[in-house]
Amino acid sequence: MKLYKRLIGVRPEERVPDDLILTKIDLPSPTELLRVSRLRYLKTLFSAGKVVSWGLFNVDQGWCRLIEDDLTWMHQQLRNSSSLQDPKQHLAQWLDIIQYHPGFWKRLTTRAMKHAAGQRAKLCKVVQTHNELFELMRNHDFSVPTPLRRREPDMRLGTDGLIPPLQAEGPLDEARRRSDFSLVLEELYEDLALIILHSTELRRLEDSLRERITREPLSWTRCLATLCELYNNLEHDAQDL
Repeated sequence: MKLYKRLIGVRPEERVPDDLILTKIDLPSPTELLRVSRLRYLKTLFSAGKVVSWGLFNVDQGWCRLIEDDLTWMHQQLRNSSSLQDPKQHLAQWLDIIQYHPGFWKRLTTRAMKHAAGQRAKLCKVVQTHNELFELMRNHDFSVPTPLRRREPDMRLGTDGLIPPLQAEGPLDEARRRSDFSLVLEELYEDLALIILHSTELRRLEDSLRERITREPLSWTRCLATLCELYNNLEHDAQDL
């Protein structure tokens, strides 16, 4: 991540969330790169056939758990766009692709990596939009909960908005984050509902927004259409988690 920060000119002492950095440079995270490397190395091992000492890999339980977790992650990325079944129940299907369709396997790993990056970018976009909305409400003297309520103690409102705290991602960390989409959506919806119910000055914000939309109708229409599409995609993914 330090190299990624240097690519966008972030100073070492600046606290910028990893997801925001990855979204700006449009590159996979180090964890995702390791996952894809292990999955492609598995294809290389199968290509070598009997030359590989499979017994050594079988006794390495740590490596086996990593591969199992990588396959589960890959299935989560591709389950809505392919016929791949859960590797825990249908491992033979995966092994058949690895062993007899190595080129297709490589393309699948690339698709999984790009999908993960795309979902991360969508989530950052939604969170950023809500932060901008909350900031606009604060500028109009609305009472906005700070920090926003979170279900998990390790999620808090950072100095630059609603972001997770900085953490070093390990190879198995993403398994604990698989429900991030649903958690973020639930909390944002609840906070917005609370603001609307308890605010006595909603009319002022509504008039201000209507005035801005009137001045720039086309750009706001496009913005709202994009946000609606993002919401639909994220809600669809949250229901599958």
